[in-house]
Amino acid sequence: MRAIQLSVSLAAFFAALCASAPAPLFYQPEGTTFESYRRTPVDLRLAVYPAYADQSAGAILFVHGGGWGVGGAGLPFYADWEKQVRRADLRAFAVEHRLPPRYRGRDQVEDVVAAVRYLQTNATRFGFPADRIALVGFSSGGHLAVMTGLTLSKRRPGQFRTASNPVRAVVAYYAPLDPERLLQSENPEIRDILFNYLPAFDPGRDMRESVRLRESFYLRALKDISPLQNLHRDAPPMLLVHGDQDKLVPISQSQAFQARAEELKPGLVRLETARGADHNFEASRSRWARALEEESVEFILDQFED
Repeated sequence: MRAIQLSVSLAAFFAALCASAPAPLFYQPEGTTFESYRRTPVDLRLAVYPAYADQSAGAILFVHGGGWGVGGAGLPFYADWEKQVRRADLRAFAVEHRLPPRYRGRDQVEDVVAAVRYLQTNATRFGFPADRIALVGFSSGGHLAVMTGLTLSKRRPGQFRTASNPVRAVVAYYAPLDPERLLQSENPEIRDILFNYLPAFDPGRDMRESVRLRESFYLRALKDISPLQNLHRDAPPMLLVHGDQDKLVPISQSQAFQARAEELKPGLVRLETARGADHNFEASRSRWARALEEESVEFILDQFED
């Protein structure tokens, strides 16, 4: 586990962000197209970024953050990733998913799983090997990326090997990986975000039982969408990137997940600590953020070669 030292203060963070204004927040290079990857229960799209070669080494599917409640397939800050993607000879895509309040919990995980299957099915058309897909997610998108990797790689009872799983690597930036612990946080903002994402509880007619039922309901719901609770040794290799000054999603979320993974299978999960960084730190567009992106792409390429 290696740490990257950040020397930027909060004031410098915002100064760097403002100084980067010429680069659009939702960057879409010329040639970007959009495709529907599933039609029901709602139409959902992928952003398909331009290819840089006829045949690519693999694909990256970006999963945006925003507390599970932000729509659209345009990825913020792709302007910073484009150079790395081009240099590594990769195809890049970004996914949109369903949103609360109507769609919650596993719904969004199912969407990203469907997007991965769509890329796998259309890999020849897109020009990359069908078994070389990496997921890169930010915040809630990091949670969805990890859950998707865990879902696609989980063995069924009696199964000697996992079903065809094209996800070779997962990179998660400052992701909520232990929602049960996060719900106990003293930060009301993250509690509100989680409750808006979790399935809604309906107490029914018997209000006398509502307290007990509510507790049982949320315990089951939290376990169902918890990467920590669903972690298994057949998961794809993962790289976690987290700032040690994250006030929204504490770094202890990634530390607990990495420690549990080490018990199951040493080396399965790596953790990179960005010292002095708060949540959404890559927005600063500073050199240390670019260094972490380079390391993320190198990690993905290493898994594609295995």
